[in-house]
Parts: sequence; structure tokens; C-alpha cells
Amino acid sequence: MLTPSHPYYGLSLLALDYGTKHMGLAHLRVGTDPFPLLLPPVGAGEALGEIEDIIDRESIQRIVLGLPLRLNGTPSPMTNRVRRFGEKIKIPLSFQDEALSSQEAKEMMESSPKFNFKFCPRRVHSVAASIILQDFLFSSSPPGQGNCP
Repeated sequence: MLTPSHPYYGLSLLALDYGTKHMGLAHLRVGTDPFPLLLPPVGAGEALGEIEDIIDRESIQRIVLGLPLRLNGTPSPMTNRVRRFGEKIKIPLSFQDEALSSQEAKEMMESSPKFNFKFCPRRVHSVAASIILQDFLFSSSPPGQGNCP
């Protein structure tokens, strides 16, 4: 849980794990831990419409978009595609390095009773989005910066 002194305390945040086939979402409601949301597989254009609906319905104040960088911090082939998708979002946006978030999500699912100790491919991106959101919240960067250039 965030404390009142945290810069994002009281804000409604939505994290996105962007993918070409699946997009994972995690929503942070005031006073709760990041909650994975499942968005059915859709193209980026359709996903944007669904994300805009969630933004309106849940009063989202900032998007945290996972940025696929290589382990050495350099851009991957998907980095520019994700940045272009981010340009279409009409509310404040932060990027967060998502390196290894899907692998961490898989390991989390396999070791947690919450997921029946099983890996579920349909949910891995949403769990990864919750990891991206947690990483963002606990990074030392000021609001709006994330930890990506």
C-alpha cells in the first residue's frame, strides 16, 4: 500500500503490458494493491478504444506503459511501436522498463496459490502489467518520469 507521502497516493493508475496479440492491464484503485485486469486479445486500435472506456469508467489519472528494453537498457525492436501507441493516449503517461516482467509473472503464477500454482498464458500479460505498475510505484523517479528515457 502507498503512504500519504507517496507522489501517486490517491491517484487512479492503469498499467499496460503492450503486446501485438495480447495486452495486459493492471489497475491501481485508491487504497488497494495493483489488480490485474484481463483484456481479451485485440489489435492495438481496438485496445485503445477499450482502454479509453476503462479510463472514463474508472477515472484513471495516469497510464503507466511498459517499455520493452533490452537487459542492457537499449531499445528493442518493439520499443518504437510501444512509444507510438503511447502517443495516442490522451491522459498523463509514464513509461516503465518492463524487462523480464512476463518471465517474473510466469514464475509468480507458478508459485502462488492465488493462481493455483499454474501458469495461465491468458493472464500472464495482466500479471506482468501489475508487476510493471509495482515497479513504477516503487521506483525513485519523480511523477511523470518513470525509469525510462
